Amino acid sequence: MELYQIRHFVAIADTGSFTKAAVRAAVSQPALSASVAKLEEELGVKLLHRTPKAITPTSAGRRFLTTARDVLSACNKVKADLQATNIERPLRIGVLRTLPTAHLARLVETFQRAIPETTIELTTARARSFESSS
Repeated sequence: MELYQIRHFVAIADTGSFTKAAVRAAVSQPALSASVAKLEEELGVKLLHRTPKAITPTSAGRRFLTTARDVLSACNKVKADLQATNIERPLRIGVLRTLPTAHLARLVETFQRAIPETTIELTTARARSFESSS
């Protein structure tokens, strides 16, 4: 069972039409039909009632539809979460010049070991600069 097959099945169930579902899924209608036929074959059940007027899920199709929507929702959530965390933003740390360099180096090194994919930018300033920005 492939994710695209699940998407195709949900598109058909939502639109009630192979033609409309093919447009929604951005595939040809024959490819969509073949995709769902292969899914039905793999599952060993008919998922759709096909009539000239409408396409509707069978009882097995309705059960599968609930789970299919959950699967697609979970996939979309994972994708969105990963894309949101993949935005490369540096960690900017403002430090006072009075902070001993050895302490700062140990802090940065420890952080880099813990989260190596993070870029760290250090900014130095006088104490007065930090007081005015808070």
